[in-house]
Amino acid sequence: MPDKKSIEVTQFFIFVAVITLLLLSALNIENYLAPKEVLGIEAQEPNNDEFWTKFLEENPDYIPGWVELGRWDKVKQVDPNWFPQP
Repeated sequence: MPDKKSIEVTQFFIFVAVITLLLLSALNIENYLAPKEVLGIEAQEPNNDEFWTKFLEENPDYIPGWVELGRWDKVKQVDPNWFPQP
């Protein structure tokens, strides 16, 4: 049967391991939620709908953009014979 001192040492190491895991998890979550930087400049992740809306203002005949927005009426207006590729 292990003596009391070895049990206390084991409990201490388990406590230290749990605290270490909690701290590492907190740091990981903080890094994950932090804004991403590219060459020191904060990168903005654009909204997909905003991108396609702006892109289609300049390129109104780009059918895959209308498909991304779910605007099948516009797809048929651009090309009535267009159908999705399998």
